Amino acid sequence: MKEARIICPFDDLGPLGQACHQLIQHLLAAFGGLTQTAGNGFWIPKGETKEYAEMIRVLDVAYDGSIEGDNKLFDMANAYRIEAKQQEVYLRYGNGHVQFVKEGSKMENGEFDWAGLMSDLGHDIDDPVVLEQIAS
Repeated sequence: MKEARIICPFDDLGPLGQACHQLIQHLLAAFGGLTQTAGNGFWIPKGETKEYAEMIRVLDVAYDGSIEGDNKLFDMANAYRIEAKQQEVYLRYGNGHVQFVKEGSKMENGEFDWAGLMSDLGHDIDDPVVLEQIAS
């Protein structure tokens, strides 16, 4: 098993809380459970000196570490980002790679996408000839 994390800016009664609750429901349906921890997030935007702070919920999920699971996590983090009207959402995949999910981004779990490369080249990754070439 691997552990992934999504960090949600949160407010108890407002739209961020509702969006985070919806994300929790999606994570429960997809992975069967999670751990939520309350905290505070801090940052200084590039080019600024002012510190910003907000309440957050840290959502940790155990899953099999598969590419399918990574895609689900990305899609859920992105849906939360849109619903909560956030510029970015922190997502850590089971392999430890971190991605800030933002508008226009695609799932990037830090691993090389062989299937995507081969598809772009017009090859089938499961083709025995292609597999032999990759191995050598």
